Amino acid sequence: MPNRALNIMRDRISQSIKRDGWMALSIFGTAEHPSPTFTYTTGLTEKGWPELIVFGVPGPVAHDMISKIIARSQKP
Repeated sequence: MPNRALNIMRDRISQSIKRDGWMALSIFGTAEHPSPTFTYTTGLTEKGWPELIVFGVPGPVAHDMISKIIARSQKP
């Protein structure tokens, strides 16, 4: 990936973390390089929390699961 594209991705991730406090990224295998689908967070360590990773479910489902965990953890 060219440097410009990497910089754009870094900026988007940084903006998302500043706005929401965290971001979830999903990784998918390809036909050439099959791998398990997984989704992981970034930005939670800035809150003093561990980063999370979810395997075996589609990205939107994993993101929903992570969102609910974070929302419940923020309740008093």
